[in-house]
Amino acid sequence: MKNSKVFLQVLFFGLMLAVSHQTFQPPAQAATRYPEGLDFATVVLKNPWDMSDFSDISQYLNVSGQRNVLQNISVANGVFSAQSTSLKDAQFFPLFPGYLETMLIGKVGHRYPINSSSYKYLYLAMKVDSGPPDPTWPDMFTIFWFGDERMNTGGGVWGYSKGIHLYPEAGFGTPVPRWKLFKIDLSSPSILGAGTPWTGNPTWKGLRIDPTVQANVTFQVDWVRLTDGAPIYLPLSWTGVRKVAIFVRPENTDREILVEDNWQSSAYSLDLQGLAPGKYTFLVKENGSLLVSGDFEVNQTPIVEFTRPSFTSGEDYASAGGNPWDMSDPSDALAVDCCQANFSGGILSLDTPSVAQQPGGCNGGGVSDPRIPLRSFSPLNTQEYRFLSFRLSTQGPYQNMPGGMVARWIWSYQTTGGTCHLVSDDIPLDVGWQTYHIDLFDSRNGSPEATAGPCLSSTTHWLNTPPVASLRFDPNENILGSNLHQEIDWIRLTKVDQVIYGNPFPIKISLNKPAAQVNLSFFYTTDRINAPLQRAASGMSQTPPSLPGGSNKLFLPLITSRHEPADTPWTNNLSFYWDTAGVPPGEYHICVQAGDSYNQAVYCSEAPLQVLSP
Repeated sequence: MKNSKVFLQVLFFGLMLAVSHQTFQPPAQAATRYPEGLDFATVVLKNPWDMSDFSDISQYLNVSGQRNVLQNISVANGVFSAQSTSLKDAQFFPLFPGYLETMLIGKVGHRYPINSSSYKYLYLAMKVDSGPPDPTWPDMFTIFWFGDERMNTGGGVWGYSKGIHLYPEAGFGTPVPRWKLFKIDLSSPSILGAGTPWTGNPTWKGLRIDPTVQANVTFQVDWVRLTDGAPIYLPLSWTGVRKVAIFVRPENTDREILVEDNWQSSAYSLDLQGLAPGKYTFLVKENGSLLVSGDFEVNQTPIVEFTRPSFTSGEDYASAGGNPWDMSDPSDALAVDCCQANFSGGILSLDTPSVAQQPGGCNGGGVSDPRIPLRSFSPLNTQEYRFLSFRLSTQGPYQNMPGGMVARWIWSYQTTGGTCHLVSDDIPLDVGWQTYHIDLFDSRNGSPEATAGPCLSSTTHWLNTPPVASLRFDPNENILGSNLHQEIDWIRLTKVDQVIYGNPFPIKISLNKPAAQVNLSFFYTTDRINAPLQRAASGMSQTPPSLPGGSNKLFLPLITSRHEPADTPWTNNLSFYWDTAGVPPGEYHICVQAGDSYNQAVYCSEAPLQVLSP
């Protein structure tokens, strides 16, 4: 039923979030807190590249497991560290464009492209333990940018910077490794090494950093930021004209990060746009001796995640059938085939042998073929259920899509000649716990890659499938040569959220900081990319609407499960009740402008809401 794919570098409906930003100048007095600079990963991905978790750099590590270009990989205490190998090709992607011929889901550049005119200054807080120069060149790092999933193959548009020397002494002798904040203006003509310049393409879907050209060199990264270039200055001064070095030290660390060297003056304007949010100490040193220091804080931009409307907040098919696929017991699945399985504590644990260890019936076209036929209920209308979501953990040191870290969705219907099975495209999996969302209405995500059985010629997409009789989830196609361990928390197949015109709709959001610190203004729009603030959402209240008066009341059952899935680690949750009176029936995205005393940004729900005619 399945075919393994050529490993190369697909259209999901999501695009870059629209963002508004204002640069605030600090007050004249010596303020200790300053605004955060506008950062792509913060306001578009809603997940800054601050190396707080492995997902900041996990995609396509070691060329998705196909080349050993990094070793001793670690993300711990806010620092990503690794070591180059003898291949001298160390690299990592803050933003990976996605794989060719697979579903493009998650935080990949295809869904969240970089606007090259808005974001152009790359900041990299990094320490590289470079050795002495080799016979060819001193140690340096390079930035690559890619126009789409083809990257630098098959006619893909791409470019890269010149090699940027890591240390001034790198060309003359063994450098003294130190933390340094590198600032690269990607839009400057002088930075281009070859290919298409940064300004030569309106958007870029991939961003790669090659931190060293030497072998067996350890490097560490504290953060990566991509900003708009608007400066945010912290003025520094000292007595007398001196040649000094300027450092910043993040709170509770011993990392003194060099910002400026050999600065000769009695004052300096420290531009904070390249610093990650947090508390710091600045240090001004002359010949290693401290002249002046002080503490300051870079404010964290408010970030909002919508948990309703969302991919998982609409009516769930299995929950509506009375038994959600929450993996609470074996009744969620009709069987679990071609792998060892165990239901415990609301988790389905799976151990899948590689294809060479599988019996004949578990070999799906040269790949391992574990199968989970899910319990189905009434025939499913594919024009109603749109979003497939699941939370799954895949064990491994890093992503290995070509080795079978892919899932598939299979749906089937009956014809007079038998059963037609439709098999989805590959769903790329990352390592660790991840939540995956798939819009089955999308032209690619809903198109079967393969079919089996007597299928009608008119069945070309999820949307034009006759009533579905059965559903199956295949968690991997293991050809790693070893066992693959996975755990599934839940699977959901949901409708778009709906409300009848004139009724209140509960909007739920999660914040990255206490609600009392953030001002919120809500909007609804038909164009979340270009017009997120299209229409103000009036009649917004945090008070639940009262029940109508009268002596007779009808109580309907609440269909739910033990899970209320959300894609956020934050605990600052708020609910608002939107009065839809006066809202024309239609499909909308909900947006919010969130601001504090220093920063503001606009975020929109990725899943829409349907306002229905009464």
